[in-house]
Amino acid sequence: IFTDTETSNWTYDDHTGEYYWHRFFSHQPDLNYDNEDVKAAMKEVVSFYLEMGLDGFRLDAVPYLFEREGTNGENLPQTHEFIAELRTFVDGKYPGRILLAEANQTPQDVVDYFGKSGNECHLAYHFPIMPRLYIALRLEDAAWIVNTLKDTPAIPESCQWAMFLRNHDEL
Repeated sequence: IFTDTETSNWTYDDHTGEYYWHRFFSHQPDLNYDNEDVKAAMKEVVSFYLEMGLDGFRLDAVPYLFEREGTNGENLPQTHEFIAELRTFVDGKYPGRILLAEANQTPQDVVDYFGKSGNECHLAYHFPIMPRLYIALRLEDAAWIVNTLKDTPAIPESCQWAMFLRNHDEL
């Protein structure tokens, strides 16, 4: 994804003598969510911070948790299965805490991260609205906002879009 700074998605680790995969930066190795130990470890991390009083988690780059040959790795069914599993875990042990989907995609794709019955993320960033807010202000034309919201799909009643003025992903 970052072809201007990374020459490959594979990086050699001198300590282990092995290569590892990273979708983004080489200092951010991807985890193998097909491994049940990884899933369990992630739930332990979630528990650690929620026990400390954290109100929720931003699930960074959530569309890319799983990899499958012959796909671009985005929005795979396994990702949705794990997010639903994580939501059940969080709701069961830590009621009132949230999962926020960070998926820099169109609302038509992101809506799936709420789950069909609201059983995945509580919130999801609405990336297209942010630049249109600024365009609408600059052009003094609310149609940019109105049309974007009209094109936004309905979501489960228990969920909400997270709209923002700035976010490090779009800077």
